Formats: sequence, C-alpha cells, structure tokens
Amino acid sequence: MIWYKLYFTFIGLYFSVVQLSYFLLLQLNVSSTYITYMVVVIAWMIGIIVGLWWTKLSTLAASVLSGVAYYLVFLLVSVSPLSMWTLFFASFGVLISGIWAGHFFVAYFSKMQQADILFFHENNGFLLGILFTIFGFSMHGNNFLLWGPLYCAILLISTQVIMKTYVPQE
Repeated sequence: MIWYKLYFTFIGLYFSVVQLSYFLLLQLNVSSTYITYMVVVIAWMIGIIVGLWWTKLSTLAASVLSGVAYYLVFLLVSVSPLSMWTLFFASFGVLISGIWAGHFFVAYFSKMQQADILFFHENNGFLLGILFTIFGFSMHGNNFLLWGPLYCAILLISTQVIMKTYVPQE
C-alpha cells in the first residue's frame, strides 16, 4: 500500500511539473498575458474531463502521450516564438497532457477504494511539484523546462517498474 501512496505522490509531482512547465514555457515564448494562463488552465481541465471519460486508454499510453505532447509544444515554441498561433496549437498539447491527469483518477481509484487517500497523496505531490518547479526554474531556467518533465517521467516509470517487480499485487 505504501508504494501506491508514493506512486500517487510522484504522479502529482509529475502533473505539477508538466502543467507549470507548460505555463512557464508559454509565458516566456509566446505571451505574458492572462490569456496564456487561462489557455493552459482551461485546456488542462478539458483534458481532465476527456481523460475521465476515456476508459479504454491505458496508463502507459496516457503517460507517453502526455510527455510527447509536452515536447512537441517545447519544439513548437522553440521554432515559432511570439506567435499567437503557437498558443492556439500549444493548447492542444496541454489538453493531451491533461488527459493523463483525468485518466489517472479513473485508473487508480480501484486500487485505493477511497477517493480521499488518492486525492491526498496526488495533491501532496502536486504541491511538491510546485516547489520543485519554482526552485528548478529559478536555478536552471530553460534547462529545467527541457529536462524537468523528463526526470519526473523517469521517476514515475522507475517507481512503476519497482512496484510491478517487487511489490506483491493485492
């Protein structure tokens, strides 16, 4: 059980790092306006709603889609900064990453049977991710935006491999 709680915390950390990295990436390269913030929030929320209803999506596919979407947006803002069209296309990347956030609750609710524990650990991870992103971006700037989400994804995959290998399935 402790491995699931740790894994849920790491998932919250990943969601936070990816969401805040999208926000910083778009704020720095596209527009520093309220619209950019709202595009990220609304696209993420729409992605969550899609993820809640998309039951046939595997956890691995959802996490891979999230990472690929982030790095495609990273490439897009690197090639075409300061274009409002970039913000339009980036919103689809944010939406795709948000699908994994919505799908997470559907996929793992059955493991805990209590939504409060699931939300508690995911939210704690999200708070850690906020601190990690602020610190990482303050210290490393754009390098954090490039590598931070990847490091968090590696942490998630490593934890999942350890759980499947060493933790007895309940």
